[in-house]
Amino acid sequence: MMEPFSDQIVMFMLAASMMEEESADEHQDPGQQMSALGEPVLRVSFPRPRQYRTRRELEDLCEFEVIQNYRLSTRNIYSLYALLEADLEPRARSNRAISGFQKLLGTLHFLASGTFQPTLSQTCGFSQSTLSRCITQVIRAFRKLTIQYITFPETDSECREIKLGFFNKYKFPNVLGTIDCTHVQIRPPRNSEECFRNRKQFHSLNVQAVCDVNMRFLNIFVGFPGSSHDSFILSQSSLFDKFETGNMPGGWLLGDAGYPNKPWLLTPLSNPVGRAEKRYQERHIASRQIIERAFGVLKSRFRCLDTSGGALLYSPSKVCDMVNACCILHNICVANRLPVTLRRSAFLRGNRSSALPVGMGEGEDSRRTLIQNFFAVACEYTDNICIIV
Repeated sequence: MMEPFSDQIVMFMLAASMMEEESADEHQDPGQQMSALGEPVLRVSFPRPRQYRTRRELEDLCEFEVIQNYRLSTRNIYSLYALLEADLEPRARSNRAISGFQKLLGTLHFLASGTFQPTLSQTCGFSQSTLSRCITQVIRAFRKLTIQYITFPETDSECREIKLGFFNKYKFPNVLGTIDCTHVQIRPPRNSEECFRNRKQFHSLNVQAVCDVNMRFLNIFVGFPGSSHDSFILSQSSLFDKFETGNMPGGWLLGDAGYPNKPWLLTPLSNPVGRAEKRYQERHIASRQIIERAFGVLKSRFRCLDTSGGALLYSPSKVCDMVNACCILHNICVANRLPVTLRRSAFLRGNRSSALPVGMGEGEDSRRTLIQNFFAVACEYTDNICIIV
């Protein structure tokens, strides 16, 4: 006859049974639940349905809102899309794929507003990551339009038109354009931060441009860090080589004191003496200011380039594509006489380069001859010929 279990043995068996149940629960499949009868029940999870945001259509806006948001008119946007359609249309056949036209609208809105992408994506109707990819695709597509919209005059008729424009407005003869540089603030690369710090103590790209009397850009040179001097950027450009080798039409550019004096590049006098030199100085300053106005209009139209919006948080190569796209769009606006609201902050005050010794260089004879033959007497300009009266 077996002896009855003691109280200690009973307690030990109960504790062992509870531990076995807890161990079984830990090894149970998380996707299963136990039914009332103790049988496993498979839990099925259904995917959450995708939610598509409402995308803005151009037809929903009036013409004033179109120009305000995209800086171009409806007709200009459709014309531009016709040139870029082959590079922007999606390859996927999904009925919810973002069309090339929507990509263009999103990029134009970003360049015009300079707003952060997460905020802008809510307006455009697609996610921030998608908007970022669209912007990269569109600004790269603009590269092929550079030669079409930013060109230096080559024919005699084009040069005559630009020269007459400067003379009729500023009474300065034989001018092909004005040249200067402007800074576009960026976030510098970590491995070369010091190269992008300019003399104003912020990081930037230094962009060189030449414009005519209508503030239309004739030539741009993008890619140099903010620490590069204006004269150094000019010496590295193809424009410099063409003028030096005589492959450019007759005439000269107007630059500030940061440039060397050349037979084809006139700079201001360091200390004008006499009536003729003072007249030259006044008209030179008035004529050359058109490039500073062009930079101001460019940054007012496309706020992504303006320092008031902060630094562009992109790589230097991507910022170069943005600057190129904005200059092309600016020329389209100028050609179609689209309005722009100017802001004082868009004009970079004190945007003078550290001055080089003026009155020196290869172009001193050309500048002296111009002062003696034109500004010393009353002149009349007809068909690119200076006639003394």
